[in-house]
Amino acid sequence: MDTTYLQFFLVFICALGGVRLIPYLVNTYALLIIGRNSSVPYYGFAGFPGIGTFYVLGATADNYAAFSRNKATHFNILLPLTYLIVMVSTFFFMLTMLNMHVLSTDGHWILPDKGMPMDFYVALAVGVLFGLLFIVSMYYAMYKVFAYTVPGKAGLYAILSILFSFLGFVVLFAIRNKTDRNNFANARFTRR
Repeated sequence: MDTTYLQFFLVFICALGGVRLIPYLVNTYALLIIGRNSSVPYYGFAGFPGIGTFYVLGATADNYAAFSRNKATHFNILLPLTYLIVMVSTFFFMLTMLNMHVLSTDGHWILPDKGMPMDFYVALAVGVLFGLLFIVSMYYAMYKVFAYTVPGKAGLYAILSILFSFLGFVVLFAIRNKTDRNNFANARFTRR
């Protein structure tokens, strides 16, 4: 048996993991600093991929909104919850496809004779709807963070982070020290 493909696959996965690890570490460091400086409770959750990262981003946007307008927002709940729902619906979507044997062993698509089951469409619809909600709320939370730290360039940074998704977290890394810890000592919002 020729192991060339297996070796190529292993090298590709290792390289992809290494390439993805660097932005993850930069993003985690930036959110840890921003979360600490803006008095986010449990800012250490930024190190957990996905839910923790979006909790810290959402809580930071909540603190900025509370500090600037004295208005309570709930991005710290909305972002992790929608992310979790999108991941679960993606899992069920893929599980439905595997249970139907949509992919054959040689990689060709095989559609079932009786059509797709309802689970397929429900998982797809839930994933798309909550995915859109997640994307809109994530970029709005980023805009809130940009608007407080660099008010003159918030729109530009938000548009660039929408057009080039990796730039959002690069900008967060660049502005990580522009937050003042003393401004946020009493800025946590109160629920009314």
